[in-house]
Amino acid sequence: MVHQYESKLVPTEYPVGEHLSKNMPIIDEMARLLKKEYGTRSLNIWCRGSSGAIIAALVGSQYILAGGQVKVCHVKKDGENAHSSGASHNPTATNIMIDDFVSTGNTVMQIWVKQQTYTNGSPMDLLIISGNTSQLHHWAEGKFRKIISQ
Repeated sequence: MVHQYESKLVPTEYPVGEHLSKNMPIIDEMARLLKKEYGTRSLNIWCRGSSGAIIAALVGSQYILAGGQVKVCHVKKDGENAHSSGASHNPTATNIMIDDFVSTGNTVMQIWVKQQTYTNGSPMDLLIISGNTSQLHHWAEGKFRKIISQ
């Protein structure tokens, strides 16, 4: 697994939607890194929670404007029931995960488990996250080709 460190991926202000103008430079950097990494390939962007969904949608919209294809795959929290129980995905797209920060690593682990279930074990190529990912290093080994974080 490759770990790429990017100084501009500082922790987001929380809640993300309330501090959107402060968070836009981080979101712009995530989009720039995805464009550099994938060009115009089709992506499934896996996320969870309202902040994750906001970031995924804004990053995804920039990626689309640059010529790529995106499907945001929103993983529901346990007990959450909003419009559907599963996360729809494009079976031929590359799977990546976006999140705003890592506290314990639990959210990233739960997204990965659900993604594996919904896609019958399709690989998760990339995790891009703001802030530090030291809580994930041991667990993430072998689950992502690459992690990009601060």
